[in-house]
Amino acid sequence: DYRALLGHAGFATTHFVGFSLGGLVAQAVALAMPERIEKLAIVASVSGRTPEEHKTVRERADNLATGNKVGHAAKAAAERWFTDEFIAKHPEIVAERVRKAESMDPQCYGYSYDVFASNDFVDELPKIRAETLVATGEQDPTGTVRMAHLMAERIPNARSHIFPRYRHSLLGEAPREVAGVLLDFLKG
Repeated sequence: DYRALLGHAGFATTHFVGFSLGGLVAQAVALAMPERIEKLAIVASVSGRTPEEHKTVRERADNLATGNKVGHAAKAAAERWFTDEFIAKHPEIVAERVRKAESMDPQCYGYSYDVFASNDFVDELPKIRAETLVATGEQDPTGTVRMAHLMAERIPNARSHIFPRYRHSLLGEAPREVAGVLLDFLKG
């Protein structure tokens, strides 16, 4: 799909930024089409899960596959997504994010979560050739600081950036701060 999109748009190469599950996609694309990626940014994503982290994410994926409601998962996830201060200060934004998650097709959400739970490129990361930024929130329980540092260590031309105090929903809670770091990296 990415190759076709680039061809359709008339681009030989691009920068690629992936957030969360998109960070796994970014890793896969950088591995499959290294000649097409100028710079790579992996934001709040995963690699090198511990056995305990793998068990937790697998249990969530299995719950979604057995028909448990997406809404229940979304309400529980809000505390992983946003800081307590943001939840208290912006309950309407958090409620809207939960509502959007609840409105997703449960089967599609389950399939995408299974992709998220089942893939890990940790052993292939040294093959990534693009200059890479790996960023996450300091309190992100999904794309952890440990994982961000591990990715940056394994990818030859990479560095990590940790956003203090944020959890997983960096784009919703600190969009300008994230955009500033990304633009500095992509333009630099």
